[in-house]
Amino acid sequence: MLESQLEPKETPMPSAIGRVLAKIERDSPPTQIDVTAASLERSLQREIDLRREERFFWVMVSVMLVDALIFQSVPWPGCIVLVLLQLILLAHLAKWLGVEQIAVPLLAMLNRYMTGKPEK
Repeated sequence: MLESQLEPKETPMPSAIGRVLAKIERDSPPTQIDVTAASLERSLQREIDLRREERFFWVMVSVMLVDALIFQSVPWPGCIVLVLLQLILLAHLAKWLGVEQIAVPLLAMLNRYMTGKPEK
């Protein structure tokens, strides 16, 4: 019984398309155009991510400035409600824009307070 568990299992035969693609991949190394395209794609993705992060931080700063103006005339219970609503909206905006370093901890904190259960 132990010998059968230690023996490697047979891998399924690849399909005809899989064999052709594997052969093409082995036979043709990446060309300079492929390398350049991959480099440009990484650069573009980085630029998109940076713009999304910048957009999120501009929205957050705008919310803070509006809060500074509104909180002068709103009683403190209203301020607490506004802050909670803004935290929820900012957390989902961060998730939508892909700013994970903000979205993950903020959503975890909101989940912990909404459910009343501490995270493990």
